[in-house]
Amino acid sequence: MAERLISSELRELSVYNTILSAIAQGHNKLNDLFLTTGFSRAKISVYMKNLSHFDIVEKVVSFETGGWDNAKKGVYQIKDTYVNFWFKFVFPYLSDLYLMTPSAFYDAHIAKELDDYLSRYFRNVCMEYLQLLNQIGKVPFPIHKMGTWIGKTGNVDIVAQSSDRQNIVGLCNWKEPELTMQMCEDMYETMQKAKINSEHFYLFSAKSFEADLVEHAKRDTRFELIDMNEL
Repeated sequence: MAERLISSELRELSVYNTILSAIAQGHNKLNDLFLTTGFSRAKISVYMKNLSHFDIVEKVVSFETGGWDNAKKGVYQIKDTYVNFWFKFVFPYLSDLYLMTPSAFYDAHIAKELDDYLSRYFRNVCMEYLQLLNQIGKVPFPIHKMGTWIGKTGNVDIVAQSSDRQNIVGLCNWKEPELTMQMCEDMYETMQKAKINSEHFYLFSAKSFEADLVEHAKRDTRFELIDMNEL
C-alpha cells in the first residue's frame, strides 16, 4: 500500500496521511491545507519539505507571464502517481474497500472522477509530445521553456516559450467527447488574463474535434490538431 511506501521513509504516518489525503482531494495551497487539516502552517511547511525531499510531493509554480496578479502563486501536487491514486480514490474509502467487490468499489468511488484525475496526466503526455517535436525541429521555433499557467479562475494548459519570448499555446482535452470552438474561446479569455500572446496553437484531444473547429483549422495555419493517433 502507499502508506507502507511512505512509512518506510517518514515517521508520524497519520500526519502525512492527513496531509496527502487533503492534497489529493484538491486542497493544494498552504492555507487550504491549514484550514482542512487543522495543523499549523509551520508544521505543514516542515512536513511538505520532507515529502518534497522524497519526491512524493512537488510545488508547482505558474508559468511566469505578465499576468501575475491573476495567477496562483504556487500549488502543491502529489508527484508519485501511485501515491496520488491511493490517496485520491482508495484511502478515503478504506472500509468500503474490504466490504465491496472490486467492480462495486470502482463504480462507487473511482469511475465518476477518473476523467478529471487523468486530465493532468494527459497534459503531461501532450507536453512530452511537444518536447519531442522540439528535439527534431518540428515546431515553429526552438522551445526554451515550457509549463502551465495556473490562474485563479482557469489555466492555460501549455505555454511553450522561445528564448525571445514567442509562445506556443496548447489546449488539452481528455474528458469531453469533442474539443470545441467554445473551449478555444475560453482559452483566449484565459490567455488575456495571463497576458499571453501567441500565433501558434496546438490543440490536443483524446477523443475528437468539433467539425467547425476542424474546418477552421484547415483555413487557419496557426492551428495544429493532434489526436490520440499522433500521440
